[in-house]
Amino acid sequence: MGFVYPPNLTPDEETGLGKWSDEEVIAAFTTGMRPDGRQLAPMMPWMSYAHINADDAAALVAYLRSLPPVTHKVPGPFAANDKPTAPYFTVVAPK
Repeated sequence: MGFVYPPNLTPDEETGLGKWSDEEVIAAFTTGMRPDGRQLAPMMPWMSYAHINADDAAALVAYLRSLPPVTHKVPGPFAANDKPTAPYFTVVAPK
């Protein structure tokens, strides 16, 4: 699958969720789709949030918007044969 780094969820306009509408943020965590139409990485547990009610979804977005913006460009993604440019952990499934 490759190497995936967690996204910047702060309201930073350049590297975070600052340019996303509330509806786009809610769609991302309830459908697994980004505003540009790309699917979020499989480790995003969107299926666990798919049935969240509207009030809880709005509260989650309000919380994310309340965080101080942090400018942090996330590296990657990197294919399985690529050399990642940042530290990473490897998860190995038991045999």
